[in-house]
Amino acid sequence: MVRTLVLLAAIAFPLGAQETTARSKPGKTRIALDRAFRGRIVSIRKRRVTIAYDFEDAQQLKDFEEARPPRLLAATGKPARIEDGRLVLEGSASIRHRMESAGGIAATFQVRAGELKNVGAVVTEPVLSDFYIVYNLFDYRFNMRGAMHIAAVGLREDEGAEDASSGLVNFRDIFSGSLRKTVQVGRDVAVEVRKEGWKEFFRAGDVKGKGSSKGKTKEMAACKFGFFVHESSASFDDLVLTCDLSDEYLDLEGLRAEIDGR
Repeated sequence: MVRTLVLLAAIAFPLGAQETTARSKPGKTRIALDRAFRGRIVSIRKRRVTIAYDFEDAQQLKDFEEARPPRLLAATGKPARIEDGRLVLEGSASIRHRMESAGGIAATFQVRAGELKNVGAVVTEPVLSDFYIVYNLFDYRFNMRGAMHIAAVGLREDEGAEDASSGLVNFRDIFSGSLRKTVQVGRDVAVEVRKEGWKEFFRAGDVKGKGSSKGKTKEMAACKFGFFVHESSASFDDLVLTCDLSDEYLDLEGLRAEIDGR
C-alpha cells in the first residue's frame, strides 16, 4: 500500500533527474534526515523531501506534534497514539508533522473513521494562528452523513483567539461534495491532499474536489500538514508526505548545512 501511495505523491510533486533517493545516495542529506525523523525517507530533491510512515513503530509518533484542534477549541481528546499499526486520534484533537514547508504540500494516506463526524486533514501556519485550511470528510453542515469539504477557516474579525469557540469560527467554503457512497465508518478510504500556493486539492476514494483559497484567507508563507478529529475518532495509516523544507525549519533543526552543502 505504501508503494502505491508513494507513486501518487510522486505524481503530485514530480521529481526530476536531480532527485536523490534514499537507496542511491546515502550522503550528508540522507544521514541528517534519518537523524531528524523516524519515518522512512523516500526521496530528496534539493529541499523537497518525501517521507513515509507505516505506523508500525511507536517511535514514529515523535515526528509529530500536538496542535490546536481545527475548531479552535481546547483539546478534549486523548493524546495521539500508535496502536495496531495505525495513528489514532479521539475526541477533539489535532496532530501535525514537524516538517515545515515553504512551498507545496502533498500527502496521501488511509483514514478509517470511527464515527460520522468531523475527521480529516488540516494545513496550518507553523506558528499556530487563527487561519488554516481544513479538508473534512464529515462536515457538520451536511448532517454528518459524509461530505467532502475544503474550507479556509479563521476567527471572525472582531473576535480574539483567547475566547474562541465553534460559534466564532468563520468558514469560507472552497469546495463541497458528497462522500456518502464513498466513506463508511470502520472502513479505510484512500485520501490525497495537495496545497500549492492558493490551489487546494482533495480526493477521497474516487471523489475529487479542488478550488482556490485566494481571497478567502491570508497567504501562508510556510505551512505544516496534520490530521484532526472533532468530537469523533479516526485512525490513519500509510502516510506519504512531501514538503519543501523552509529556511526557518532547517535552521531550527540544525539541518541547513547538510541540506544546502551536500
